[in-house]
Amino acid sequence: GMNGAIRDEILLQLTTPTMFVQ
Repeated sequence: GMNGAIRDEILLQLTTPTMFVQ
């Protein structure tokens, strides 16, 4: 994420593919 938070990066990695599937 913009803040460089590792947790935010992981959320993006998990959320983006889910949005593509649906």
